Amino acid sequence: NLTPENGWVELVELDRQVLEKGQAQAIGRSISGKPYLIRLSSSGVITATSVECGRCQYPLLKVPVNTVTDDKTGNIIDEGCCDVCGAKYDASTGAVRPSQGGGNPLLAPVLQNKPQLPLASFATKELNDGRVFVQVNPSK
Repeated sequence: NLTPENGWVELVELDRQVLEKGQAQAIGRSISGKPYLIRLSSSGVITATSVECGRCQYPLLKVPVNTVTDDKTGNIIDEGCCDVCGAKYDASTGAVRPSQGGGNPLLAPVLQNKPQLPLASFATKELNDGRVFVQVNPSK
């Protein structure tokens, strides 16, 4: 039931070649009217989160994502770090990651005192024909 009535919309603007180069895309609109940040995870799954950093609200479109091992679980995750405040996130789920340092050397020390909220995460479904749908309501 991937229908708009059920909260699913097709990402018709998606450029798979951009994703395969490791770049993110800000496309579509969530229920709040803001674009989704679409990435291809290291495991090959298309993911969708909010675009803005949960601490400083800076757009995360150009944030480099590194594959790291989670110290607590041992799981491999894709981790992004905000260029401005140094906040780190799981780029696939939006979960907050431990962060120390990083970001802009002039702004990060001031912004690091602000609370770091997780990124909104949106469910995605990729069909066999290559079409990708995203849930307009963030995951709980």
